[in-house]
Amino acid sequence: MTRVPVVSRSKSSARVVIAVIAMLVGVATALTVAAPAAHATTNVFTETFETCTASGEPMIVPNAGGTMTVGVWLGASPNLGDCGWNPSGQAWLTTYVSGTAFPSGTKAAWLNEGSELAAPGVIHRTIGGLIAYREYRVGVIGWTDNIDAATALGVDVSAPGVVTQNLNLPMAAGSGQQSISTTFCAQASSLDVSLHQNGSSSASPVVDNVTVVETGAQCGKSNQVPLNNCVRVPASPNGIPLRGTTRLLSGNCVTNAGQRVSVKVSCQIRLRGDLRVCALGKTRNGSTVLRTYGRHAKIRITWSAPEAGNYSAYRYVSNYRI
Repeated sequence: MTRVPVVSRSKSSARVVIAVIAMLVGVATALTVAAPAAHATTNVFTETFETCTASGEPMIVPNAGGTMTVGVWLGASPNLGDCGWNPSGQAWLTTYVSGTAFPSGTKAAWLNEGSELAAPGVIHRTIGGLIAYREYRVGVIGWTDNIDAATALGVDVSAPGVVTQNLNLPMAAGSGQQSISTTFCAQASSLDVSLHQNGSSSASPVVDNVTVVETGAQCGKSNQVPLNNCVRVPASPNGIPLRGTTRLLSGNCVTNAGQRVSVKVSCQIRLRGDLRVCALGKTRNGSTVLRTYGRHAKIRITWSAPEAGNYSAYRYVSNYRI
């Protein structure tokens, strides 16, 4: 079968340059503003099966990814995988012989669909170093065995006390090596990950280059909400008087996660930074207020509360001109 090259994603960072000519005290200023950066990704796990070994009589099996030698996985009983994976059923270690090269090195895992006499092939292992309630992308480079038909790779992600996530990565027929991936939400810092055949045909996946990458996105958490309307947000952009007092927080302001809400204020004046423009203060009943002193300025107010348990951090920002 003709090999279809695996297309890798390339990342490019765009910069947007905005020239702003501001005549302020006779000085022209040019500002360069970077475009918002995407979430940083971090690779936390990679498996190429190169340290795995197998025993038993090999057999030569042609397949859509090239010819391979197949051997029974060493340590086929539970918890005895010699390279960290625990195999069961018809899970075999494959070694490259000829034809289309394997994506990484010379070994891969064949997860056969099973038969009346043998259970389907499954490999699983624990992957740690995760951050709870962060999104991760699990991916493999895979191809079908000697049955050239559409199938799928199943990926089950589980941990004690959390709901198992059953993921499905479809594999097309006649496409040679395919880069397939999907995302999951890590509900614990250590998870058990299982790989198995999950298609309706008798074609089975051969997989290599298994990766788990943190996407940088948060997931699975509930939003924090301030209780009893205790966060007081003035109308933007002109809801703060030039001179006066504006209430920003009621006394003992907390969220539905029991976290105390705090507020920060930044006041910027155009010409001088040493003039008193605004200040936070407290009233007798514990409310937090903003005091302004009759000078024109830009004001930025940030309300926040830290994340807690199954609740994400709370943050709200509003900008003003006085």
